[in-house]
Amino acid sequence: MGTEPAAGGTATASRNRAVLPERYDDLGPIARGGWGEVRRVRDRVLDRVVVVKILAWEHLDSPHTLGRFLNEATITASLEHPGIVPVHDRGVLEDGRPWFTMKEVRGETLTASLATSTSEIDPGVRLRRLIEILARVAETLGFAHRRAVIHRDIKPSNIMVGDLGEVLVLDWGIARRDGETLTGQYGRPDSGTLDTAPGEILGTVAYMSPEQARGLHGLVGPASDVFSIGLVLFEVLEARRARSSERVRAWVEAAAGTRVELDASVPDVPEDLREIYARCVAPNRADRYADGGVLASALRGWLDGVARRERAARAIEEACRHGARADELRKSRDALRTRAALLLASATPDDDVGTRLAAWDLEDEASDADRMLALEEARRTTSLETALGHDAGNAVAHAELASIYRTRVVDAEARGAVAEAASLETLLRYHDRGEHQRFLTGNGRLELDTAPSGALVEVRRVSEKGRRLVEGDIAFRGVTPFGVDVPAGSYLVCIFSVAGETRYPVQIARDERWDTVRPGGGGPTRVRLLAAGSDEIHIPAGFTIVGGDALAAEPVPKAKVWVDDFWIMRFPVTCAAYLEFLNEQEASGRHEVAIRHAPRWPRGAHAEEPMAVLQRDGVFQMAPDEHGRDVPSDWPVQSIDWHSARAYAQWLAERTGSAWRLPNELEWEKAARGCDRRAYPWGAQPEPTWARMLGSTQDAPCRASVDSYPYDVSPYGVRGLAGNVRDWCANVWALDGPAPENGLLVIAPDDPDDPLPRTIKGGAWNSVPAYARAAGRFATRPDERFSAVGFRLVRSAHPG
Repeated sequence: MGTEPAAGGTATASRNRAVLPERYDDLGPIARGGWGEVRRVRDRVLDRVVVVKILAWEHLDSPHTLGRFLNEATITASLEHPGIVPVHDRGVLEDGRPWFTMKEVRGETLTASLATSTSEIDPGVRLRRLIEILARVAETLGFAHRRAVIHRDIKPSNIMVGDLGEVLVLDWGIARRDGETLTGQYGRPDSGTLDTAPGEILGTVAYMSPEQARGLHGLVGPASDVFSIGLVLFEVLEARRARSSERVRAWVEAAAGTRVELDASVPDVPEDLREIYARCVAPNRADRYADGGVLASALRGWLDGVARRERAARAIEEACRHGARADELRKSRDALRTRAALLLASATPDDDVGTRLAAWDLEDEASDADRMLALEEARRTTSLETALGHDAGNAVAHAELASIYRTRVVDAEARGAVAEAASLETLLRYHDRGEHQRFLTGNGRLELDTAPSGALVEVRRVSEKGRRLVEGDIAFRGVTPFGVDVPAGSYLVCIFSVAGETRYPVQIARDERWDTVRPGGGGPTRVRLLAAGSDEIHIPAGFTIVGGDALAAEPVPKAKVWVDDFWIMRFPVTCAAYLEFLNEQEASGRHEVAIRHAPRWPRGAHAEEPMAVLQRDGVFQMAPDEHGRDVPSDWPVQSIDWHSARAYAQWLAERTGSAWRLPNELEWEKAARGCDRRAYPWGAQPEPTWARMLGSTQDAPCRASVDSYPYDVSPYGVRGLAGNVRDWCANVWALDGPAPENGLLVIAPDDPDDPLPRTIKGGAWNSVPAYARAAGRFATRPDERFSAVGFRLVRSAHPG
């Protein structure tokens, strides 16, 4: 009940004047509403400015409103929390109106914050700030929920962000404390003053839970406040009003069990925030977060995840910087090595050491760049791993690391480092998110056709057995054209046609298709089925990998080169075949030519003595060797110079009508190694008993029959490439070898007048295994002779 003022003018004037206790100085009104007013006052006792909230006159006759006013003061005062405005004092004015004082908070409501233009603020930063506000609101409500207090009116206008960054939940006027008898006007028990009539709706409809909007007050609990926060989150995420009152009421009354869905077209809404929102507004209370504290943990988890993702993003940016630096160092290193190689190639024996010193300085700089490159690559990897330490599921970091480890797997497998490759593959599997699945299955694609088509094909896996690479069981049998997925590895494709058997080695890489497209040739190239003589081998056109063997002598840099079709002699030219050449020259009256090209001892006491002696009957015969032994006719010829080997090729070409010539060194290397980069024609094992070299016999080292040592055979069937005698090649020796044109080996005419050194390939009877590797290269002047150097010939196929 209200009490009329005893004195002081008219009733209206009296009601508009609040006579505060002497402790407070009135500093003027702040706000006024239907329920009363808020004034700023100074507390004389504590010398501070606070606000006083005073109930309006007309509500003194409403026990219900009066009770809620006092309830707000009581509940607010009982909740001592940084997110709730503290109540300092309360009482009743002389005119009978209750009042209470609270801390004055300056700031703006969330409603004002959401309405503020934010074009100058990064959207991600703004979202994190707003979620931080809601997390602190949820923490405040969680504190209240643990004390059985339900707010029941959470909305943006009841959330204030203070000038000092504090987040406050305002207006606890309709809050309810479960399971407790509330007090009446003057602190006496009055259990009926705050009871809510069944069906009565309290709060703000646009932010109510379904149970609150239906007036089912017995079901209203902490999960109801969680629902309201969810609708505020909706407004934060969609940047518009959550729902109009009419729409929410219709939705609630329909009881269809549907949610207030976020617009899927709203950009940049993180999926995990959508999930948090969906759980907040679940129609079934049991499906929501249990209380504000649980919701706060979810929002904090998202914020912590954002912070971790930001730290991960910074680590990835650092990794990118290291990667860019590594790329720069790689280019610099390669350029330095190229310059050094050019200087060394240009140096002659007559040059002073200055040219070489300059080249060596460049090589040292390249080595320094290589060390820095390794360091930057390590730092890149470490930065990416650091990113995953912050954000274990970071897709970018996983993708980058997977790419790094895939490259390393390929490199390790190419080097034959099986254990290292397996370890790196484990790391690749850990980081792969599906992009490298085909690579990890280990399969590649072999597609092949022949000219003509319809040839029978057997694809056999090549694997190491007894330290040699041998053909295994048939992995595929069919006719051309065909295509088949096979595990990565080395294969021999045996093609059977009227031309005979064509052996076509391939190296299938993981997740790659065997490349049959000739550079500049357009579409896939069909394997030509060309007949070969009994002592010659058809080497089909295609790509091969040359060089890149760090253990070989002066190998060319690793390169993928297309070599066109050619035939190569199965064996080196024998003494019998070479004597036939000499004897024909002698018989044709070209005695000087025959003597000029006869093999001779290259050095020592017998220097320049002929190794092929002209007999009285005008026939050349091989002289005994240095140990006095007869020289068998099937030994390879030796101790002839490049010009004599070339002269034999011209003679044989004229005699047979086929354009025989000395091989280009890359043709020779393809014939020896196939396509799988093997070190020796038989594989990787440096075994002297498999080829005629030092250690292959207990007798004094010397040549042997070209048909001996059957293990010294290449994938194509070419014999004697690692031992017996080395072979002259046509091309001038260069540090980096012949220069293919856009990956295509072009066979240029040789120049017999060019005095520059020519390349020599292969192993010999006086070689140690290290100098018999197929990628090794030697060089000497074309007029030099060596007791370990002979030759074999090749001829090109006409373009098909």
